Amino acid sequence: MTLATLLWWKDTKLVESWGLWLKEIDSFSEIPLFFQIFLKNKSCKELLFKILSGEPDKDVDNKKWELEQKEAVQVNYKILAEIFAISNDVNIRQTAVKAGFLDRILERLGAISFEKARTLEESEEEEVQQVAEPTLVKNKSADDKNKPRQKR
Repeated sequence: MTLATLLWWKDTKLVESWGLWLKEIDSFSEIPLFFQIFLKNKSCKELLFKILSGEPDKDVDNKKWELEQKEAVQVNYKILAEIFAISNDVNIRQTAVKAGFLDRILERLGAISFEKARTLEESEEEEVQQVAEPTLVKNKSADDKNKPRQKR
């Protein structure tokens, strides 16, 4: 639902950057306590409603919205850090992995560093099959066990 509101925006750069922020919130809200802490923060709540209403797309001042987003991302990650610092519960970490936590972090790092996502592409020529070579082991016979060892 929230990402659908971005379909009406005209500025594709804003759609991409705020879309990532909304995906992060969606993914992170699977982690217990995240959304409750997020909504307790008045500026986060107001910003979410501004994004849902399409305010950044209507405003000409993109620098203002870049700064808003930078601060919003910092708040999201501070909330996550707080949650993980408070709880030693393995379930929270498992929930984070299932919710695509790592994917969102990698997407954010890609957006910050302007790197494109990397994908693994294998062609038939590049595929190298590693075959284990058989190892020869000499079995000791009963005669070998009875022979005295020679000193070197």
